[in-house]
Amino acid sequence: MDRIKLSEVDLIEIDRKITHQQRLYYNAMPKEMVYALDDIEKIRYFCAVRVRHRNQVIAQKYMLKSYMDMTDSRIMAIVGPSGVGKSAFVDEIVRAQFAPAQLGDLPYIYVDALADGSKIGQFSDLMPEILRAGGDIAIADKLTTDTTDGKMRSAKVRKVARQHVRKLCQQRRVRVLVLDEIIHVLRNALEEDHEKKRHEIHDALKSLASDVSGMLCLVGDVELYQVLSYGQILRRADFVYLARYKEDEENAARAALRESGKTGQFFPPVEGYVRKLKSAWPCRQVPPFENVIPQIIKSTVGLPGPIKRLLARCLVEQLWNGGEWKPEFFVDSVWPRAVVKKLESEVKEGEKFIKDNDWDVSVLDEQEQLDATVALTLSLGGSEQPPKPDVAGGKERGRDDH
Repeated sequence: MDRIKLSEVDLIEIDRKITHQQRLYYNAMPKEMVYALDDIEKIRYFCAVRVRHRNQVIAQKYMLKSYMDMTDSRIMAIVGPSGVGKSAFVDEIVRAQFAPAQLGDLPYIYVDALADGSKIGQFSDLMPEILRAGGDIAIADKLTTDTTDGKMRSAKVRKVARQHVRKLCQQRRVRVLVLDEIIHVLRNALEEDHEKKRHEIHDALKSLASDVSGMLCLVGDVELYQVLSYGQILRRADFVYLARYKEDEENAARAALRESGKTGQFFPPVEGYVRKLKSAWPCRQVPPFENVIPQIIKSTVGLPGPIKRLLARCLVEQLWNGGEWKPEFFVDSVWPRAVVKKLESEVKEGEKFIKDNDWDVSVLDEQEQLDATVALTLSLGGSEQPPKPDVAGGKERGRDDH
């Protein structure tokens, strides 16, 4: 491939355009066929690969447990900084776990609430998008034919749209309704002079949650905590926070593995994630990224999305060089300090909000948690020693995508 075309590669745009069917196609492709792809196709192949990291595995267990529990929790909020893998996580979970029970079922509806405020001005403008995602395209188009920007101006039309969404969810037995990047629609509700609007949105969320047989899943950043911090919503909601990875945690996991003698069988979270991505490397010469884990964490703020994009930038450099790897490609692919500092600032601001508002703190103190764990362990006839948490993450199994 010539130098000009590679310089024009837009990794974000390539990833955005990859369909689920393409991901399945690439996932089943033998490695020899991958090596035979042209350069752009190799980049597309690597971008299509999805691997699970430790925090996603933990979040999956919690999310499915919450779904299966017979409680009042009908709203699930998947929260985390941009780049932590929220959208990919939810997309893969709903596809893998919620298959149609019978002909005609629509187990889940996935809606990407666009950040374009000119298209979605208020919460009710989401209704046509839900209908389109659910296959009722003709009805959705009919509801917005009298506008040029897709907004429903008539209160009567908005009410009809809401009725169609309820009918769709009930007749097609929708179990999960996912609203991704929903904060772009809800942001106006955070303003102090929109208290009435805030209550209207809360009522709309409760209503949507009651339409599906399983749960309403909201995906967004930490602002979701603010939007949903309302008594009636909190009683119906569960929160799953996908956190970034930190170097001290990675080092602690590595030390625990050395102490247990499991080095080489298991890997710390980031190293395990990087090794899985390496297993999908589309060139015969595979860079030893596991040797620069501290630099990877520092230059990506420990976010899985940027980690994968950093490796993809390295891949572009390697393909640019005819498939031959050079160590300087990694340094050349790292983002400038200003970009990383801006990203780190945004992530830390969200983490500070969570800590300051006790969203990550149990109502039980450490001794109360220990007493409860011991009491429950003894009731099962087990040891008085509570189980130790798995701090090292999972075993490397190559690619663990779908």
